[in-house]
Amino acid sequence: MVDVGVYKKKRPFNFLKIIQVGKTNQDGTPVKREQEAIEDIEEHTDIKVTFIDYENYNLDK
Repeated sequence: MVDVGVYKKKRPFNFLKIIQVGKTNQDGTPVKREQEAIEDIEEHTDIKVTFIDYENYNLDK
């Protein structure tokens, strides 16, 4: 399982997108540990994190 995937453009590997993959609450929001990880990543990278629920993600879309 990958917690964070980073897509890279080309050298010097500029960040294009950061994806957090994890569990959600019943209402679809990230569980507390996932939300804290997202906040930490965004604070240290200034890049908006895309969150994906790994239990309900459709790889065919």
